[in-house]
This record gives sequence, structure tokens and C-alpha cells, in this order.
Amino acid sequence: MPHLLFENFPYASNKDNYCDLQICIIERSFYIKIPPFFRVESLYHHPNIDCGKKSYYVHGCEEELLKSTYIKDVPLTNGIRCIFIVFS
Repeated sequence: MPHLLFENFPYASNKDNYCDLQICIIERSFYIKIPPFFRVESLYHHPNIDCGKKSYYVHGCEEELLKSTYIKDVPLTNGIRCIFIVFS
């Protein structure tokens, strides 16, 4: 049940409570809809993001983003919330 977190807050019935988040990984870049009150660690359970050990970063910062950071607190880059995911 890894996707249960996102199934409990379905986008179709909670559109006003979601925000856009750009995900960048080596192979591709894409957008997901996610509640801003979710934490970065919730991305581990997103159905569009591969499982496995990963680290999260924001543009221009070499320091790893804390998994306890709320999505709403991810800094904007050119007006967009964006997280770079590095698989290890």
C-alpha cells in the first residue's frame, strides 16, 4: 500500500488543496499535483516516482533538502516549486 497517502487525498475531490510541483530526475522532468501540507518524504510514496533510496535537492543548493520539509516551504525557482531527485 505505498500509494495510500495519495489515495486518501484524491486530486479530483481536493483540487483547491493541491499545488504543482516539478520533479526533475536524470532521465526526465515532469509535474505532479500534491497537497502543500505534505512533506517531502511523501514523494517516496508517489505513484509516478520510482521506489528506492533517494535524496532531494532544490536548484542551486548543494545541501540535501530535509525530508521533513513541507512542500509549501520548498523554495520557488522562477516561480515554480521544483525538487531534484537523485537516486542512490
